[in-house]
Amino acid sequence: FNEVFSNEQSKYFSSKNFWIKYLLMDTNDKKRHSKDFVGVVTNKRLGSAVLRNRARRKLVAALQQVEMNDGIYVFGITRSKLKYIDLKEEVSEFFESINNDSRENNNKVD
Repeated sequence: FNEVFSNEQSKYFSSKNFWIKYLLMDTNDKKRHSKDFVGVVTNKRLGSAVLRNRARRKLVAALQQVEMNDGIYVFGITRSKLKYIDLKEEVSEFFESINNDSRENNNKVD
C-alpha cells in the first residue's frame, strides 16, 4: 500500500463516514496485479476492538455490493457508529463517480 501513498497519481476522497486514498491501474499495471487490492484502516480513537471490527465488516459488506475499477484502494473509517445503509450509499456513489470519470476519460481518448 506504500505504492498508493507514495505515488503522485493517487487520488483522495472523503465523506462523513470514511476517507479513501486510491490509485487506478492502467493496462501496464493490470499485467502486474491481477485483481483489486483493498485495505481498511481504523484508529483506536473509534473505540474498542469490537466497534472497530464491526465498522470494518460493514465497509467490506458495502464494498461487495459495488462494481470496482481495477486499482488499489485504502479506506480509513472515521466513525465507529456507522449505519450500513448510509455507508453502502456513500460507497456506491463514490464508485459511480469513479466509473463516470473513467468513461469520460476513455471517450476523450477515442
